[in-house]
Amino acid sequence: MRFGYILAFIVMKSTVENIKNLWFGADTPIRQYKIKLHPELWAACQRTSHDFNPPSGATHLDDYRKSDKIAFAKAVLNDLNQNRSVRKTSAYELAYSGILSASRKDYRV
Repeated sequence: MRFGYILAFIVMKSTVENIKNLWFGADTPIRQYKIKLHPELWAACQRTSHDFNPPSGATHLDDYRKSDKIAFAKAVLNDLNQNRSVRKTSAYELAYSGILSASRKDYRV
């Protein structure tokens, strides 16, 4: 009898602790898998890292304090929330504009 491989999906909530572990954690195959499964979260981390200035003034990731890592994770969460609200707004606008154009009398399919 042959057994197949079971693929485990790692569902990760966008929490401060998970973001800290994802960005500052050791580069392991599991971390790479999490990055692959959550590209939106990883992209938010990358965007945030470009403009982030840690409260302690540290210049290297190795010098970051716990408070710096928490501040970074909160900045990533803010970035995610802003992008999600923009996408929701644009989706609503698209849906609403579709309703308007479909309700026009001269609209024919």
